[in-house]
Amino acid sequence: MRNYRDIYELFDVMNTCKYLVLRNYEKFPEELINNEHADIDVLCENVDDFILKLGLEPFYRRDDRIHFAALVDGFSIPIDLRCPGDGYYCEKWEKNMLLNRVLYKNKIFVMSPSDYFYSLTYHALIHKQTFSTEYLSRLISMGKELGIMVDSENELKNRLLDFLKKEGYFVTNSSDVALRINVNNIPNEYIQIKKSWAVKSFCANLGCGPRRFLRKILHF
Repeated sequence: MRNYRDIYELFDVMNTCKYLVLRNYEKFPEELINNEHADIDVLCENVDDFILKLGLEPFYRRDDRIHFAALVDGFSIPIDLRCPGDGYYCEKWEKNMLLNRVLYKNKIFVMSPSDYFYSLTYHALIHKQTFSTEYLSRLISMGKELGIMVDSENELKNRLLDFLKKEGYFVTNSSDVALRINVNNIPNEYIQIKKSWAVKSFCANLGCGPRRFLRKILHF
């Protein structure tokens, strides 16, 4: 496993790939250096290429193709990888996020301001099972910078729905079996479900694989 001299060397190698940091990058690199619980959420064009170029290792004993780690000055920094087609966001949106990415403070690539606002709204409403007031205050502030005036969770939902409809995006389930989408916050017509991933997620939450689940059903 490669041991980077410092976080800036890691960023330099990251910048040889097509990627972006999904969120919470505003306090980088200090946050990564000073907070042992900090991680980097990445959307990359090609997971295998990103892993190879950065010399990443699986964060857990079992390689789930999502959770990895980079070694920086002897310290392990978690890096979660997402890519177009994995269902974390709509594939069309993920591709456009990468297409519209911008360089932040000449250090790392991040989303455009518009994609960041709506993706964080999506993350707060869809990826999370309960909506946090911390997200509300943060999104209100981000919205003002874009001329989007919101002051409640319901207004954020409506803004997100308008955005998804306008861009032709959908709410999708993820290949990450640990991630459950909050279907209570979105009308059915905005949802696209990949059945094989839904079965794996359901079985994972039951603590068994698809074959074992089928055997349980047959012996019920």
